[in-house]
Amino acid sequence: MRIPIYCRSCLDEGIQTNSIGLKFAHHGVLENGIYESICSHGHSNTTILDAAKFELLFDIGMMAICDGYYRDAVSSFASSLERFYELYINSTLFTKSKSSDKTAELVWKKISNQSERQLGAFILLYTKENKAIPDLLKNDGNKANSTKFRNNVIHKGYIPSLEEALIFGETIHKLLSSYIKTIEKDNEKLRQFVDYYKSILPKNPPTKKCMNSQCKSFSMLRQVGGSRASDFEHIKLQFSNFGNRDDNYKKLRINGSFKNENR
Repeated sequence: MRIPIYCRSCLDEGIQTNSIGLKFAHHGVLENGIYESICSHGHSNTTILDAAKFELLFDIGMMAICDGYYRDAVSSFASSLERFYELYINSTLFTKSKSSDKTAELVWKKISNQSERQLGAFILLYTKENKAIPDLLKNDGNKANSTKFRNNVIHKGYIPSLEEALIFGETIHKLLSSYIKTIEKDNEKLRQFVDYYKSILPKNPPTKKCMNSQCKSFSMLRQVGGSRASDFEHIKLQFSNFGNRDDNYKKLRINGSFKNENR
């Protein structure tokens, strides 16, 4: 996946001359979320990607589908879900400890390398906070919306089709959306979650003017249709406009009828 980096200087000059022609470059994804670039006119730019890891990984999964890497897409979607678990666990623990994130850090260290323990911690905290058991990936069956499918792809080298990758991506999207919409039902819990979310975002370098960008799939800083969880058809539309548009549109058909392509 490559991040589009827009030039702030070109944008400012275009606004002043009433001739906006956005100049941008592409940059590979970076762990720290801070992107330095020089546009074709020689302007230096710093762009901050305001995104939690679960948001970025879901975008990477969608771009992997566009690029034809369906196995990578499934892996990225699965990682996106796990990183939401991490965000929710740390946010909840940080909120409860109130004055310090040391408690959250110590707890997370105990489970950071054990995905089953992370899942268990998420289920317990989510159930306690919301008085409801969270929806999870199905454990039975071999369909593309199950944990068995995910494990076959990630651990056994199974090569999924385009349709399977999209089904799995939509399944993860539904889970993430259900969690986010549950959080949105309580204004105080939403405020606390978003405050913690903002605290972990990359920080603007104090000496530089920066452009700020967000992920296309999810962003806790943006609402679409009254929710921070936009529907999957809207997300597919966002990604159908990149790269080879005709090819991507066929892959991400808005009507939900997918062509079954096996590589």
